[in-house]
Amino acid sequence: MPFTQVRLRQLFLGGFLRAIGAEEIYRRTAIVPEGPASGALLRAELQKLLERVDRSNPFFRGRFRSFLGQTEKATDADFFQRYAQLPVFTKDDYLDAGVAVMDAAYQHRLEELTLRFGTTAWGLFRQLRSTDFVLPMCTGGTTAEPLVVRMNKEHTFALLFSFFACWRRMGWELGQRVLVFYPAGTYNIDELASFNRLGAMTGFRIILFSHLDEPTIEHLLSEMDAFRPELLLIFPSPMNVIAQTIRRRGLRLGHQPRLINVSGETFFDCQRSNIQSVFPRSRIEDSYGSVELGEIAHQAGNALKVFGHLAYVETVGQSADIGEAVITRLGLSAFPFIRYAMKDLFRAGPRPEAHLGLSQIAWIEGKNTTFLEFAGGRRIHASFFNRLVNAVNAGVGDAIAEIKVYERGAQSLEIQLILRNPGAEEAIRDALQRRLHEQLGPGADCVIRFVDAIDHDYRRKYRPIERNIDTEWAGGVMGRVAVV
Repeated sequence: MPFTQVRLRQLFLGGFLRAIGAEEIYRRTAIVPEGPASGALLRAELQKLLERVDRSNPFFRGRFRSFLGQTEKATDADFFQRYAQLPVFTKDDYLDAGVAVMDAAYQHRLEELTLRFGTTAWGLFRQLRSTDFVLPMCTGGTTAEPLVVRMNKEHTFALLFSFFACWRRMGWELGQRVLVFYPAGTYNIDELASFNRLGAMTGFRIILFSHLDEPTIEHLLSEMDAFRPELLLIFPSPMNVIAQTIRRRGLRLGHQPRLINVSGETFFDCQRSNIQSVFPRSRIEDSYGSVELGEIAHQAGNALKVFGHLAYVETVGQSADIGEAVITRLGLSAFPFIRYAMKDLFRAGPRPEAHLGLSQIAWIEGKNTTFLEFAGGRRIHASFFNRLVNAVNAGVGDAIAEIKVYERGAQSLEIQLILRNPGAEEAIRDALQRRLHEQLGPGADCVIRFVDAIDHDYRRKYRPIERNIDTEWAGGVMGRVAVV
C-alpha cells in the first residue's frame, strides 16, 4: 500500500480523535509500554481506582476504606498480598446492583446521556465530542442473565483502543486497513457497519454474516480482494470454516491479509494449523478479553501476555496450575470492575514477578461450566481435547481440522470431526477410541462422527465442548435485556 494513503488516513484519524477528545485515551490505551509494569506503578493505578470508587460510587462506597488505611505505608508485596484478600465480585453482584454500580454522576441522567445511533453523522459527531455520554453494551451471560454494561466516554474508547493495542503488537499501524468479519446482531456491530462508506478515509470496513455458506465466504474473499486489508479481525471458528471451505471447494484465494487476529473463543492448535495452511502468508495471533473489559491480553510466543497497563489479572482456587480468572480493569471508574470473577479458567504461565499476579496466560480453559465430569468426579476441560487431537494428528499428517464435543448424557459423548481431506477416517477413529478409553476408562461411551460442517448459530459463543446447560449468547444483543 502506498505510504501516502496510510499517512493520509493517519492524519484524518488523528484529527478525528483530537476533535472528539479521545486522542489522550488512545495514547494511554493503545500504545502499549514495553516491558512488565512495575509493582509501584501497578499499585498506584489500583490505589487511585479504589480511592475514587470508595468516595463516589454508590455500590463500592466505603468498601475499601479499611484496606486503603491499612496499606497506606505497606510494602508493594504486602499491598498485593492484602489485595488478594478483598472480596470477589461476580456478574450476579453487578446484576443485583444495577445502576448503583455506576458513578453517582451518571445514575440519574442515563436517559439523556445514552448515545443515539441512527442520527445524522453530525449528530453522532456532536455526541462523541461531548464530555458525557453513556453507551449500553450487553454481555453474553453464562448461566445467569446477561449484564448491561453502561460505558461512559472513557470506558467506550478505552475498550475500543484496547483492540488497537493487540493489533499494534502484531505490527499494525493506525491508518492501515482493517476488515472486520463478525456475526450480525452481536456486539452492537450492526450500527458500526453503517460507517463503511467512510472506509476510504478511516481504513475500516465491517462485513456482517448470518450464515457461513459458500456465497457468504465468496463475498468475503471478493471484499478482501477489493479492500486489500492488512488486518482481518475474526473469531477462530468462522476463520476455520472459511479456510476449510476454500480448500474443499477449490475457491480462489487472492489477497491474503498480512495479519489475522482471532479472539473471543478457545483457539485449538488444529484450527491454527488448518488456517495457516490455507493462508500461508498471514500472521495469525490470538487475543483475550471480554465485553466488560475490552482486550486485556495478546499472544506472545506460546502464551497470552497480559497488558499490565490495562488490567491486573489474578487466578484463585482450583489447583496449583489452574484457577479462575479474577480481573481488575484499571482506569475504569464510572462502571468499575474490581476483582471481577470472569468465570474463565486459566492455566498459569511463567510468573517472573509473582506479586504482580499472572503475567502470562499459558492456556484458557474456557468458562468454569465448560467441562465434562466423569467417574470419580474427574473434570475434563478443553485442553484435554486439544492435546488429544494433537496426539492423533501427529500420526495422520494433521488431518483433523476441527473437533466439537457434545455432552449426550452421563459418560456419553458425541465427537464431531472435520477433516482437511477425506481418507484417514478409520485410522483416526481407531486412534481416538484407543486414547479415549485409555484416559477416560473403558466405560466411556464415545460416538465419533465425521462431518463436513458443524451446525452453529454464530450469535452464540462457540465452544469446543458443548454441554447441555450451555446457553450463552454473544454480547451486545441489546434487545434481550431492558436497559434501566
